[in-house]
Amino acid sequence: MLEITVMAPEDSGIAAVAGIKAELMASLQKAKPGSTIRFDISKAKRVDSSLAQLIIAFGHEAATKGCTAAIRDGAGSRSLPGMCCCDSLDGSNMELHHER
Repeated sequence: MLEITVMAPEDSGIAAVAGIKAELMASLQKAKPGSTIRFDISKAKRVDSSLAQLIIAFGHEAATKGCTAAIRDGAGSRSLPGMCCCDSLDGSNMELHHER
């Protein structure tokens, strides 16, 4: 089983999303069913709703290919829900791993 990590840039706002999407999709093409693609946003300092939309769409795409999509985020205000101002990722098909 393959595990691939894609790192988000510090500025992961709308201007960066197309490049991030390309990296995530390339990693998904390399992956075989049962693989995990980990998207590490722990170093991101700027995110917006475009990144949240990409993460949710990628989680669904990975699931259709038999892969697991996982998020590695920071703690507190650096967490994915904290940065995107949401309180739940239920239904997103994502595993969330908080960096401590």
